[in-house]
Amino acid sequence: MSRFPALPTYGMPSVENRFHSMDIELINYCANNCVFCCARDRSPRRKIMAVEDLKILLDRVPGFKGNVTLSDTGDPLLLDDLPLKIRLIKESWPESVVNITTTLSVARSEAYFRELFSSGLDQILLSLYAFDKDDYAKLQGSRKYENVLNNLRHIAKVPDAPRKLYLKDMTNFNEIYPVDDYERKKRDFLEFYRGLGYDNIFPTIVLPVVPDEIEGDYWNAPVPCNVVWGERAGMCEIHADLDIAPCCLFPNDKVTFGNLREQSLEEIFNGDKAKDFRRKWREMRHKEIPVCRRCKCYDMSVNNWEENDRIALWIADKLKGQDVLFMGNGSAWRRYACFFNDSKPIAMILEDNPGSLTEFEGIPVQDISVLADKSYAKTPLVIFAYRKEARKILTKIYDNFDRSIKTIFVCPPWYVREENGNIFYYDKI
Repeated sequence: MSRFPALPTYGMPSVENRFHSMDIELINYCANNCVFCCARDRSPRRKIMAVEDLKILLDRVPGFKGNVTLSDTGDPLLLDDLPLKIRLIKESWPESVVNITTTLSVARSEAYFRELFSSGLDQILLSLYAFDKDDYAKLQGSRKYENVLNNLRHIAKVPDAPRKLYLKDMTNFNEIYPVDDYERKKRDFLEFYRGLGYDNIFPTIVLPVVPDEIEGDYWNAPVPCNVVWGERAGMCEIHADLDIAPCCLFPNDKVTFGNLREQSLEEIFNGDKAKDFRRKWREMRHKEIPVCRRCKCYDMSVNNWEENDRIALWIADKLKGQDVLFMGNGSAWRRYACFFNDSKPIAMILEDNPGSLTEFEGIPVQDISVLADKSYAKTPLVIFAYRKEARKILTKIYDNFDRSIKTIFVCPPWYVREENGNIFYYDKI
């Protein structure tokens, strides 16, 4: 059984013992039905957070200073009292940054948006990935595309508001959900968008939803989700009824840790349900968690280098006493090699070996062709490399060798995806 060597920096329990983000579900339903949205598997019960429940939440977490996201799994623009709720949040948490994620498909007036910003709204993230009415109906499940355009016109009239709106740009969207003439339609929209004074674009990616009824384990990474060790551990997901969920990909009631009406955050995250969730991930028993076994969010984002070191320690503990292959002898090797003192390296793979070394620090040297040897197919490979070098090494392995990604570990572990976010190396099998 692999032990988890240390706590994340943020979350509960953690080094700081506080969250850096609060994701508050003011409403759990939306006017749209986007093809990729995790909330398509939402609870059948429609829920709106009551003002009294919001006050309970604010009292439970006094003086919060981080990021506050309102309704990732529902559209807060459906709420007539959204300005009031934003005002209450800002009064209790004046140093927080409050943002909403919305499709803007709900028709609202210029006066409504003026009230939102005067109440303290800091940012709007616009979920828009289709750029004419027919594509919008097909991919985002609504025939209200014109409302999006009109709302953008209204917001543009609010002083200083355009710089607070960000268009979420899913850079790989058309690869997964192709439509005709996509680039031209997007280009025409961006001309309209910028013509109104908007300029902010927030690049992200879309990962296709694996339906709940499909069996199997779709988590291909050989390391735990960072919801138990990295940046995602510092995000607190609060449902409209004050249930606490593991992350934003749990939009329904299947897995919750507790309820803020009955317990404090510290009690909830130190309770049996939260401990069991973390234990399953740390022991890579995530297949026992229905949402997690269908997840492809291989985000290894960290808050600082210490978290990289902690997950590297987890990898080293997992490989303790095992035969392993090492690759990479640069600064990443010098930083992390000592973590693996209890492993049994049987080869150091060196691509560039001008001196024809036969061993490196007591480890037999091989070239990369050793990966074609089927007797090593299941032997863990530890690659010591940073972002650019890791990308080159992994690409070469995928292109030339038949090897499961579940046997490849990268140190530091968060340098495992393309810089633009389009390709997750761990998404290859």
